[in-house]
Amino acid sequence: MGIRKYKPVTPGRRGATVSDFTELTDRRKKPERRLTKRRKKTGGRNNQGKITTRHRGGGHKQKYRVIDFKRTKDGVPAKVAFIEYDPCRTARIALLHYVDGEKRYILAPEGMVAGDEVMSGPGAEPKVGNCMPLSRIPLGRRSTTSRCSRGVVGSCVVVPVPPEYSMPARRSGPRSRCPPEKSVDCLSRAVRRSDRLATRNTASSCSARPAASGGWDGGLTFVAPP
Repeated sequence: MGIRKYKPVTPGRRGATVSDFTELTDRRKKPERRLTKRRKKTGGRNNQGKITTRHRGGGHKQKYRVIDFKRTKDGVPAKVAFIEYDPCRTARIALLHYVDGEKRYILAPEGMVAGDEVMSGPGAEPKVGNCMPLSRIPLGRRSTTSRCSRGVVGSCVVVPVPPEYSMPARRSGPRSRCPPEKSVDCLSRAVRRSDRLATRNTASSCSARPAASGGWDGGLTFVAPP
């Protein structure tokens, strides 16, 4: 995984950076059809048509990938078939093929590649991609979960607490006791903070509208009819 920096052939390209997508298994592969849903855009409006979130609208058409956040398929080994791109989130996603034939998407941690063997449950080993109870994760090891390590960092460190709990320590400082299962290691694509869109058209494809006041008719003067 790296950052591709464009040459300043135009003023808009100057300083623009983007991911090189080298971590993806096959860039031409389409998402799993049974694990995708239609994503309806709202344009920042609620059910009454009123703007509730500013600077939202337009953008490229997207399909939502159904992610298995809870990892409830315990004791069944799976193989990482593909590392794929997800337009709805920063991290990459991994398509798992279980031995019983089922397929699921999970958030790909840093260091996961196609062909890895992963498993969830109390009997899983503490390695990259496995999911296990917090009590089984070694102290000081990075872990991820959608409940305790939300936000930009995407990971937390396990610190010692009473036996029935484990306490994830986030980089921002606060700590919380969490008994549910967690995955080992931090999420992929930590270099997202280095991306720079640089052009207005690139931001438009991400459903971002201009924040400046005025617009195309900002300089016009309307005269009321007599």
